[in-house]
Amino acid sequence: NIRYISNKVHNPLNPRSGNYLSLSASIYGTVLGGKRHFLKIRSEYRIYFNLFNNNIIAARIVSNYIDNLENNKELPPAYQLTLGGQNTLRGWTGPTHPESKNGALISDMMNIEYRFPLLKKFGGFIFLDSGRLFNDINNIINAEIIWDYGLGLVYNTKLGPIRLDMGFPYGDVSNGQLHASLLYMF
Repeated sequence: NIRYISNKVHNPLNPRSGNYLSLSASIYGTVLGGKRHFLKIRSEYRIYFNLFNNNIIAARIVSNYIDNLENNKELPPAYQLTLGGQNTLRGWTGPTHPESKNGALISDMMNIEYRFPLLKKFGGFIFLDSGRLFNDINNIINAEIIWDYGLGLVYNTKLGPIRLDMGFPYGDVSNGQLHASLLYMF
């Protein structure tokens, strides 16, 4: 596993400004042994802007690529990339993308949030998420983008925020997904 990280985020538990970049490459199998042989590359970029009075714009872009080194064997679904759930596309049930039952070899995703204070230790946020899954880099233009949007409530503690998200798949407000977690998603 090779990894590069540049972390210039101010207050990682409750980010208010700065940026973060992570690049990693991992090899599975090959000379290391194992049943499956593939290379996984991941990149993530986050940026935070403090607009005024702790109103924050937070954005994240994540991309993943898997190169299956066994051209004659399909990579099992457990090793493939998926989207959906509280850490990726919050309006979709996880861990799979609604258009791909088994996952894919390439994914990209974008999350953007507007975070704002409410009362004392409470805050709120609205968000928009989008992402794609596809198996061939030549399909990058034609891959379907799925969207979701939603809102959330945050209670700030000394150990970090406690968060409730309510996400809705684009075009389907009757099928909301509620997520509870510690810390911000990014």
